[in-house]
This record gives sequence, structure tokens and C-alpha cells, in this order.
Amino acid sequence: MNSCTTVRFDYPTGLAVDTSNNIYITDTGFNRICKFTSKGDVNAFASDSAEAEMQFNRPHGAAIDSAGNVYVTDENNYRVCKITPEGLVNTLAGGTQGVRDGIGTEAQFNNLDGVAVNTEGDLYIADSGNRRICKMTQQGVVSAFAGSIWGFRNDLGKRQISKVFVA
Repeated sequence: MNSCTTVRFDYPTGLAVDTSNNIYITDTGFNRICKFTSKGDVNAFASDSAEAEMQFNRPHGAAIDSAGNVYVTDENNYRVCKITPEGLVNTLAGGTQGVRDGIGTEAQFNNLDGVAVNTEGDLYIADSGNRRICKMTQQGVVSAFAGSIWGFRNDLGKRQISKVFVA
């Protein structure tokens, strides 16, 4: 492990903090997720290495649930990943460029950015290339939540967007 002052990044983009005040940072340029412990140590929590089974290609957004699972959007792999507290990486949704609702890897994304998890464990995913926000249920069902037309229109109706973000 290194101290926080010796760490170098190449385009850090996403942050998430767990209940123990550990900070997870997506380092898009170096294709890794770093973990800063509450004691000030840092390590590559999940990275793009030759021996890694799951290689990242521009990880962007990060969110963490109450169980300590880290969710990451992997922009150029067009997928959403779950990283367990032990560092095991699994693809939850996507993997092919396009625009499609579906279950798990049937879903398609284009240029993923942010991700958030609500108190029920559902994910909200910023699919910026398709100009939409997707919702992914705990059962893996991905569907459009808002957006899909280029431009701005405040037409949220009675949706409760405040439930998307977890402090």
C-alpha cells in the first residue's frame, strides 16, 4: 500500500464512500479503481492488469451499497460492473454497444458515465451516449427511466428523483 500523497491518477472521474469512510475512486486513464482507507493507505482495489479476469476500459462512475459492494460504469466496455468487498468483479448489465432495455447482458449502453444506488438496491445509470438514465432493478432488469431525446425538457412529472441518491 502507498500513502495518499504518493498516488498518481490519470483522469479520475468517480467517487464513492463506504460506511467505514473508505473512498473508492475510478481512475479512467489508468483503468483501475483505487481504494483509500480511512487510515490513509491506498491500493488498486480493482484494476486492468494482464492477470485480471475482468479488464476495465475507461471506468467512470462509482457508487456503493450498504453491503460494501462497489458499482462501476465501464464506459468503453459498455457495461455496469459490481465489485464485491473482496475485489471480485462481475458484469451486471451490458457489454455490447447499442441502446436496448433488457435483463443483464441483454441490455445495451453507449458511453456510460455516472451510477447511483438507492436504499432498495436499485441502480440508476447515466447512459450519456443514448441520452438517457436507466434503472436497473435488483433482479437485473434494465429499462429507460428518463431521457432518450437530445435536448432539455423538464418533464419529470410525478417521478421522485430524490430517491435516486443515497448519502
